[in-house]
Amino acid sequence: MGLGITPSRISSRSIRLASASSSIEANEKMLKMQAEIDSLKEKASQVDFLNAQVAFLMQMQVQNSRDKEPTNLETRDGRHSSESSHRLEDH
Repeated sequence: MGLGITPSRISSRSIRLASASSSIEANEKMLKMQAEIDSLKEKASQVDFLNAQVAFLMQMQVQNSRDKEPTNLETRDGRHSSESSHRLEDH
């Protein structure tokens, strides 16, 4: 073949460059994927927080609605149920 660069040197050099290039691309892809994973974890944390807030608000709503319902001692018009039985009625 003579002096200079031989085909075997070109191909091994090309393989090393291609290998280095694919390694760099793989590292970049892994970094992007890790950033996406971190972003998804943050969003999942926010969703968990919002779910906890919704559960708390629903619990408060149920509690408030129970507080507003008349108890068994009080009628809907605000009088105690025993009040009507002790009331003097005009005959």
